[in-house]
Amino acid sequence: MLLFEEKKTVVIEQEIKNSTPIKISHSNSQDNVNRIENMRKSLTTYVVVGGGFAGVETIGEINDFIKESIKDYYQNIDIKDVRVILINSGSRILPEMDEQLGNFALEELKKKNVEVILNNRVIDVESLSEDNSSEENQLSLRGPKKISLKDNSYIIADTLIWTAGVVPEKSVINIACEHDKNGRIVTDKYLQIKGFKDTYAIGDCAFIIDPKTGNPYPPTAQHAIREGQVTAENIITSLKKELKSSKVIEIKENEQKKGEFIESGKKEYLYKTRGIMATIGKRNGVAMIFGHSIKGIFAWGIWRFFYLTHLPTLENKIRVMIDWGVDLIFGRNLTRLKSPIETKDMIPRKNIGK
Repeated sequence: MLLFEEKKTVVIEQEIKNSTPIKISHSNSQDNVNRIENMRKSLTTYVVVGGGFAGVETIGEINDFIKESIKDYYQNIDIKDVRVILINSGSRILPEMDEQLGNFALEELKKKNVEVILNNRVIDVESLSEDNSSEENQLSLRGPKKISLKDNSYIIADTLIWTAGVVPEKSVINIACEHDKNGRIVTDKYLQIKGFKDTYAIGDCAFIIDPKTGNPYPPTAQHAIREGQVTAENIITSLKKELKSSKVIEIKENEQKKGEFIESGKKEYLYKTRGIMATIGKRNGVAMIFGHSIKGIFAWGIWRFFYLTHLPTLENKIRVMIDWGVDLIFGRNLTRLKSPIETKDMIPRKNIGK
């Protein structure tokens, strides 16, 4: 799609240069040139919003994929015109990790010419497509977009990827129970919804306090999996006691947590994060394993090993191993879609006008 759009702009430019002069106002001519220039810039600008794990891994992969593809297949596009931008509202990326690892990831992205915008946030996105037929207040997914930032600057981009966190579904927010400021359901140490018996909340929609740190547990997969296991055990415990008609419940008002159900036999949720990892591009990554900081190709290798070992079924593991091996030898498997205009008819931008 990149090649098609880029060739389209080149052809438009040639038609403008070679066409018979038409009596039009200077303002219309300038608007047409600006429109072509904005289209070109938007097609080669990629914006990722959010500097957490998802955002950093996404920007690293996109940057490698786009620039390697242009180098090998799309020589008509000037690599200098390509902008890959990461926007983060915080003062550093990967805030869940040690500051040293976050700074390492930042420097590695900058070395690969990724533009990182910190302490800024996206406040509005509007479509610039003239043929936008979408309903009011609904953004068109296709065409150039104007991405407005808090500091009154803006970016024109065709591709916008949002990874800046999520909020619970409206149905979760509307539940009549205690919520935190982001709408997540507040639970007790048994993962029960505060003030309710045998009603649980886990994962992204739950606000669970770590008693050791006083901070909420992060909404990551390793916690969600273990929260599910603890919840299942507590439900089984309740069912067994109910069947035996020997269920004993003591309702106490704790000084700090009023209305919490203290139920005998139930398991508390206590878990310490074993490690967190993130890739920052081709054969590069950062990781914290049991409190130890690891970076570079070694961290990337650990990330891949961990991913492979947690894949279900032996068949999937073998498929992924083969795919990784082929990628190491031959590079990325890129599918090209040719436009009606043949490549041989294309004119590199640097030769236009010669």
